[in-house]
Amino acid sequence: MEYLVVRCPRCSMPSAVRLGSLSHTCPYCGTRFKVNEVNIVARARNGREASELVRRMLAQGR
Repeated sequence: MEYLVVRCPRCSMPSAVRLGSLSHTCPYCGTRFKVNEVNIVARARNGREASELVRRMLAQGR
């Protein structure tokens, strides 16, 4: 299953969302938002890859 890495519109933190999801709740600030209304920063082939992308972004301060 494919995943997207998106940025929260409120706190700008990255998180992974399953492709096809309509909404998502930010694990950092709790904001619920529509996936199609936010910036998609990356695509991943699976959950493990998506988690690794998020970890790298956090480590780089992005």
